[in-house]
Formats: sequence, structure tokens, C-alpha cells
Amino acid sequence: MKIGLGLYREQLTPDNYRFALQSGATHIVAHLTNYFAGKDPKIDSGDNGGWGDCSTDRLWTYEELSALVQDVRAAGLELAAIENFSPRFWHDILLDGPERDAQIDALKQLIRDAGRAGVPCIGYNFSLAGVYGWTRGPYARGGAESVGFGVEDAPGVVPDPDAPIPDGMIWNMRYRRGVPGAKPISVSNAEIWDRLTRFLKDVVPVAEEAGVMLGAHPDDPPAEALRGTARLVNRPEKYDRLMSIVDSPSNGLELCLGSLQEMPGGRYLRTCSPFRALGAHRLHPLPQREGQDAALRRNLRRRRRYRHGRNCPHPAR
Repeated sequence: MKIGLGLYREQLTPDNYRFALQSGATHIVAHLTNYFAGKDPKIDSGDNGGWGDCSTDRLWTYEELSALVQDVRAAGLELAAIENFSPRFWHDILLDGPERDAQIDALKQLIRDAGRAGVPCIGYNFSLAGVYGWTRGPYARGGAESVGFGVEDAPGVVPDPDAPIPDGMIWNMRYRRGVPGAKPISVSNAEIWDRLTRFLKDVVPVAEEAGVMLGAHPDDPPAEALRGTARLVNRPEKYDRLMSIVDSPSNGLELCLGSLQEMPGGRYLRTCSPFRALGAHRLHPLPQREGQDAALRRNLRRRRRYRHGRNCPHPAR
């Protein structure tokens, strides 16, 4: 079991590394996609223009990745993972657009460079709508500010879950200017699973050769559809389907306890248990929702049961 702190790009600083050490963390999960550049880095609903603009993002280089690993180690920590590709890097992989093959080749190079730099894991969320539709309010214990989805007592604030994704935007970020009058983005369940299958068959062998785990994040929120697009891993059993596409230690999972607990039939300890015998490692459960803390502590006493499993580190939000 490892305790890590997730940091956005602007937070990857010596002061925050020191804070991580002081908090008892040993690892860092780095978000290199700068979702909230120049903003208060709070979870945003994704409406009103999305999280930001990634249209000028360039592929991360070996030199950048190596410098990150060395900086984290110099602070007395280890880099556990990089979380999420920039939408600019793979929008046509998600959309099955004309740049798909070129973007696959670019991601293969990024994965090779990550392995050479010492990055052990890259998390990803194969989703068009991404994390969308949150509201912020006093939903937690004692009226503490938290986030929620589908909150009925927030009239006029709740984003429309059926609102179409604007042209030129994917995963709540703008990767190019929109075309006026463009057809709304949509994808069926069969189409998105086909795109994921081709993606994994293309990149997992490269990841395995490079010594990098690819960790799939479940849908957050785990709806059947969002913004006119089908979702992928929104039920526990769909983890099995994803894992069966490519049998490799580099085809891994992200253990997002919040998403798992919100799924239909999603009891996270029951869901995790079948993956303990897969022969890989990095099971990293961190409590994300109220009420899970005590159950997690009780079951960590039986941690030998959960010490195996193909899981990528996931930071608590």
C-alpha cells in the first residue's frame, strides 16, 4: 500500500513536494494536462466552456518526463503515475477521426519515452464527455463544501446531462476552434467499445515492452450515457470486459473508489477482490466518499487478500 498525492501541473513545485512529505505521502501522481491554467483548481462542472483550452499542447518529451521523475525523487518522493493524456494528443482516437493513426503513433512514442524516463504508470479515461455535470455545495458532513451529481435542490445550477458536446471539444477541454453549425458529437455503446478495443490492441503491447502500466479510469459519473455519448466502465462487471481485451500486465485499472461505490451494484471491496490474483501489483485504494473510511480501514487489516491486482495508483480528489 502506497500513499500518494495528486498534483496538477501548476502544483508540481518543491513547496508542494515538501507538503506531500509532511503529510506522510511517499508518491506523487502528476497531472501534466493543465486543466485549470490560471484558475482556482477546483473540480468544475465542465459547462460554460469546459475546463480549459489544450489546443496548443505539444506531446510531452522524454526530457520533460525525465526531469519530472528526477525532481520528484530529489524531493524524497517517487512518481507513481501520470494521470490522463491531454485531449489534444488523442481527440481523434476518441472520436475515430482522420488523425487517429497519427495520434496512435504519437502516443506510442510518448509511452516509450515515459518508460525510458522511469514513469511506471499512465492513467487514462476513455470517454468523450469526461467528468461532467458536477455541482458544488454544502453536501458533506457538517455542511462542508463538496461536489455532487444530479443534486435536485440546486435549481438553475445543475448542468444539463443531455447538453451536446460542442464541436472542437472533448473531455471538457477545447482542442481546436469549433465549427459553427457542426453536427453534435455522439457515440453508441458498440462504437465506443470498438474504439477502446482498437486503442488497447495498438498501445498495450508497446506499453508492456516499455514497462509502463496503462490504468483505465471508470466513468465518473457512472451514467449509461452523458451528453449524447455512451459510457464505458460504468458497472463493476465492465472492468472484466476491458481486462479481457488484451491479456497483459500493462492493461490495468484505476481503483476509483468513489466511481465504484456509485455504480449500480458497486461495492468496491467486492469489485476489487476478483483482481487480486492477476499477478501484477499497485493496488492503491484511497477513500473518496464519506462512509468508506471505516470500511477501508477494517479491510486493510486483511490486506494480504488485496495485495495483488492490476491497478494503477489513483489520487483522492
